[in-house]
Amino acid sequence: MKNFSNWLKSNGIPSALDDFAQDGSMFSFYIMNNCQYIKIDKSFLHQIRKNKNYIHYLNGLLKTIKLNGQKSIIEGVETLEDLMLVKSLECDFLQGYYFSDFNFEV
Repeated sequence: MKNFSNWLKSNGIPSALDDFAQDGSMFSFYIMNNCQYIKIDKSFLHQIRKNKNYIHYLNGLLKTIKLNGQKSIIEGVETLEDLMLVKSLECDFLQGYYFSDFNFEV
């Protein structure tokens, strides 16, 4: 993975570290530092629903991502409450099933 991460970076190919903080996911500072995008797993929002104090972990992570010149993506936006929470944070992108019921016309 380290060599592949280097190859992507040296060839100017954007990459993303997916499922950050998901139970059982791989984490490597080396690979994280080579990625342009950090996709934060939905488990963060699930934990915040159980314990509001976890918002401080997420704020710190988002700040670190921004300071490193990377972009953040929070996944798992499933309710209006999730949307309002994520909108209150300094997050670059979000995704989730909350948007699946909307009728977007091109």
